[in-house]
Amino acid sequence: MLEIIKNLEQFGLSTNAARAYCSLLKSNPATGYEISSQAGIPRSAVYNVLSKLESMGLVSGMGEKPKRYIPLSPSSLIEHLENSHQDSIEELKRGLEHMELDEEAFDFWHIHGYKNLILKMKEAIKTAQAKLFISAWKREIDALNIELNDAEERGLEMTVFSFCALNKEYGKTISY
Repeated sequence: MLEIIKNLEQFGLSTNAARAYCSLLKSNPATGYEISSQAGIPRSAVYNVLSKLESMGLVSGMGEKPKRYIPLSPSSLIEHLENSHQDSIEELKRGLEHMELDEEAFDFWHIHGYKNLILKMKEAIKTAQAKLFISAWKREIDALNIELNDAEERGLEMTVFSFCALNKEYGKTISY
């Protein structure tokens, strides 16, 4: 469940909101008191958390005294998050398209962290149009497997170099 909470946090939920939602999935409908006990959220904070979840459309409150809460089903939650984030991304795209930028300022990459390196490599492979040269260890090649397969299907001329044996060859592969 900790992994689910971390994933929900990546979509903007607080730790307490993610814990409350997960608690409701296990036992619903539930009162604020029950959610507080099950999720380990202080009673003084649980009603603000539930109010925020309600305003986000992730839970629904029903009844008066005591008010009981019902979560969106997991499939509805996924659809809700996909739609809301897709709308935000489209809005951001429209806004960024109208900005005047110095394109040369983006010729250098400043990458910090392994995860960001892999993400940048995936982006570079996806946008490659004719040729792809890559030198990487087996770990990186494995992480890029889907993108490399897609590039191969697109007909890119590929040269892959690695200092260790690889599970699969892509284009011209040189490995030891």
